[in-house]
Amino acid sequence: MKNKKLVLTALILLSAFPLCAGNLQFSFEPEFGGIYGTIFENVWYADSVFTQSTITTTPTARESQLDWQLQNVFYTGAAVNLTFSEHYSFDFDFKTAFPSLAGIMEDFDWLNPIYWPSDPIDQITNYSIHLMYLDNFTKTRFCFGYTFILNQKLNFSITPKIGIEAQSFYFLGKSGYSLYKSNGWAKEYFTAGATVITYSQAFTAPLAGLSLKLDFAKYFETDLSFLVTYINKYDAYDDHFERHDSGKTCYFNDKLQDVFIFDSSIKLFWKINEHNKLGLKGSVNISPKAYGYTYSSKTSFEELSDQPSMSDLGGSSRLLFTYALVYQFYF
Repeated sequence: MKNKKLVLTALILLSAFPLCAGNLQFSFEPEFGGIYGTIFENVWYADSVFTQSTITTTPTARESQLDWQLQNVFYTGAAVNLTFSEHYSFDFDFKTAFPSLAGIMEDFDWLNPIYWPSDPIDQITNYSIHLMYLDNFTKTRFCFGYTFILNQKLNFSITPKIGIEAQSFYFLGKSGYSLYKSNGWAKEYFTAGATVITYSQAFTAPLAGLSLKLDFAKYFETDLSFLVTYINKYDAYDDHFERHDSGKTCYFNDKLQDVFIFDSSIKLFWKINEHNKLGLKGSVNISPKAYGYTYSSKTSFEELSDQPSMSDLGGSSRLLFTYALVYQFYF
């Protein structure tokens, strides 16, 4: 829903842009590519310190980690740029991945502090592996920028930008097997084809950054982009449908705070003619570890506990790479 609202807002702004534009330049850039990397879902043991007015909770050691590994994910998208008077620009881009068997998901637990306190804290006690399916993964972004032309002959310029990004995904872990210390490390299989775990995130947040453009030869051009997205708060949802340790469905809502996402990309273009370019694109998307309180339920997400756990914290991080073939029409 948030992505749809952002798309609608961008289309309204795009339609109004020519009314105030002079010396207008326009480009349309479809792309097709792939995504490779891992989104990490974490649970951390935590220490809570209570005072009369505050509660401070600090992560200490890993309790659980789910590695959602994207290995076979393909996406399509398009970007639009409007520039007028050579300096003022508006960028809008949208990307969506194709639903697919995306890779695998591995789930690790370190439960010695709870059940075997005399054993090492960094010893894995539970492990499971599942087929990972991608149900949806979308990203929408629009930015306003002002371009400083540093060298007209080389078309060398730098453009600071501010904008908004909306992103959402929904993953499923199906089938697979588990190996638990409490079960003597016996391999137990989950129901074939059944959904065992789901994980989702969604946010809309401000971003800032800059892009650089340079013509390094007569027929070649390079574009570099560096963007930072800051998310004050957002929700991550985890649903455990089938568990070999308890057999009960569990619902978890991590309310993550102060999340940063760093995105760097490079595009290399070959200028086919005055109005067409063919190029390759690569990008790295990194989010350092972020934390937040976890609310849980045994029945549904609508009946989550009123109070979060004080003994652990939820968390997330990511490292994603994208590669794409792009084609640009510009006038």
